[in-house]
Amino acid sequence: MNDYRVILLHGYNKDERDMYPLGELLEEEGFVVEYLNMPLTNNNMEESVYLLKELLCGLKNSGISQKDEIVLIGHSMGGLVIRAALADRRMRKIVDRVVLISTPNNGCKLADLAGKYIPFLKNIYKPLKSLEKKRFEQLKLYSGRDIEVAAIAGSEPELFLGRFLDEKSDGRIEVDEVKMRNLKDFLVLPLNHKEIHKRYGTAKYIANFIKRGSFRAD
Repeated sequence: MNDYRVILLHGYNKDERDMYPLGELLEEEGFVVEYLNMPLTNNNMEESVYLLKELLCGLKNSGISQKDEIVLIGHSMGGLVIRAALADRRMRKIVDRVVLISTPNNGCKLADLAGKYIPFLKNIYKPLKSLEKKRFEQLKLYSGRDIEVAAIAGSEPELFLGRFLDEKSDGRIEVDEVKMRNLKDFLVLPLNHKEIHKRYGTAKYIANFIKRGSFRAD
């Protein structure tokens, strides 16, 4: 049986504590769990990408990545940090599987709306600039060809901002914004953006993917 080391990356305007519920559930499934705390509120995404690369290099240099399978799981913008880090071929040699939860893999309509109607927010919350669709295409992101990547989207738009999105969204990110090419598996859960990464069912699906390469156990 393989040993797995799971690294959890939080989303925009959060810290590692937002991933504790998922981490505890995955520990119950027998995984070793680590957290990466990132400056994803007021700083550009590049600094967070650097921190992830530094962590991965540490796992390689310590021999852990040769002993354990390395799994990266990112919620929301944390998933984009993962994809940006994996654009570096050297990092792809360290990582075995990736799960993206409510990650705006095609940009974010809400970021476009914020840029249009509340432009000063982009100067305060710099990561928002990266999520605008016109800027998103400039990001160098891994496309998922030589590592197994799966994604989970939410379809409960009950959050306030969900009224500005299509019917199929988690209240922050539309389902179609989570989809990307070369996904090994894709799952839509009836949960909103704030809860989707904290539920027992989500953790079970992720555990299945880590062990079997599919969200479904059958």
